[in-house]
Amino acid sequence: FGNALIEAFYYRKPVLVNRYSIFVSDIEPKGFKVITMNGYMTRDVVQKVRAVIDDPEYREQMVEHNYELGKRFFSYAVLRRKLRALVTNGGSARRTTNQRRYTKHRRPTPPDRHLRRNNGLSLADRVTSLTVRLRRIYGDRADEALRAMEAEFADLSAAPTDEAGPRWNERDVVLITYADQLRSDEGAQSPLVALREWLVENGLEKVLSTVHLLPFCPYSSDDGFSVIDYLAVDPDSGTWEDIAALGEPFELMFDLVLNHISQHSEWYAAYKRGESPYDRFFIEADPALDYTQVTRPRSLPLLTAVETSRGPRHVWTTFSDDQIDLNYGEPLVLARMLRILVEYAMRGARIVRLDAITYLWKRLGTTCVHLPETHEVVKLMRDVLAAYSPRTLVLTETNVPHVENISYFGQLDPRTGEADEAHMVYQFSLPPLLLEAFLSGDATALRDWLTNLDPPPPGCT
Repeated sequence: FGNALIEAFYYRKPVLVNRYSIFVSDIEPKGFKVITMNGYMTRDVVQKVRAVIDDPEYREQMVEHNYELGKRFFSYAVLRRKLRALVTNGGSARRTTNQRRYTKHRRPTPPDRHLRRNNGLSLADRVTSLTVRLRRIYGDRADEALRAMEAEFADLSAAPTDEAGPRWNERDVVLITYADQLRSDEGAQSPLVALREWLVENGLEKVLSTVHLLPFCPYSSDDGFSVIDYLAVDPDSGTWEDIAALGEPFELMFDLVLNHISQHSEWYAAYKRGESPYDRFFIEADPALDYTQVTRPRSLPLLTAVETSRGPRHVWTTFSDDQIDLNYGEPLVLARMLRILVEYAMRGARIVRLDAITYLWKRLGTTCVHLPETHEVVKLMRDVLAAYSPRTLVLTETNVPHVENISYFGQLDPRTGEADEAHMVYQFSLPPLLLEAFLSGDATALRDWLTNLDPPPPGCT
């Protein structure tokens, strides 16, 4: 309840309180305004509450009042501490009396989970931007998307707030490597174990802060970037336990290959069999239409013919006929990939690189790069990680001109004081300029480039 109250004050959300709540008399004397309900969140009650919330006068007089009051008296950290104390201790003297008074109050029909504030927060409660972002991505299908998200995250708990903290500094050094880069002479150890031992034996834990493991899942082509199973480790490289062991002396960075999946994946096999929901997981396209505006990273056919149980189809393949593009126009695809993102964070990923994010959203008649929906997806990924793994960072793999690259920082979010999209983007001009300075002994070009760079927005690097 305390977390929901914080969100309500600072994110301008309504404070919904059951009239029987032991907290009502703790909140209202402080000047905060709440909506009290005579019962639980049944569908009828939800409709009445929404009618109140949609009233502009309510928003001005109650929501903004609560925000200004909270901002005036408490910093965010102080407010959180006070509300924790309130939840732990507040009303304890009256708890027994209230329980006796309302023992006859019956359990209602299942509550509407999207407005639930007590007895377990929904995903929409944890990620306060969720409904807004889904509306921007899916429009009229936002409610369907929300249900898909809630179902995927129903069994996950948000991370403790004390996981948040310093996320990087100027001393961080990242080593990028394939999981099977090193092998022991006898072959008795997995490559991941061999990698850890070699790094530790050479004292590199004193030099490196992070090891970036390039795609380590089972794959069918493209050096790992055609993933067969997102939640498995290629047995030729090792196991999840080996990755966890590597994560003891080092922070870890994973790739989320989210634009496409291998044609040998179970998802694609189920699509060809016509099984729901996988029959909606890939982009079917008409080869007779005009695709000349679509930006192509490789000189291979954009569409690939495939035989399915429903007859011949053509599917979108940005990179190769082995890498089938996922259909993010289907909300369940986004829900699944968000869940995988969080799974990676829970498996130890300190940084997650979003591979080929540039091409994520497709719309005929456009270049199909950097579309607004793509940016909203990245923002949603940052928001979800903030709720479930606050120290995990988002890095976009966008090999594009500088101006387009830094667009993935997003905009300044007044709620957090930070940019609202990727925490990190690549600076592709730096390596060749740095090498040129070393080789020539002249840093003029490097210095000129640096002096013309704008600083990244807060919360980004």
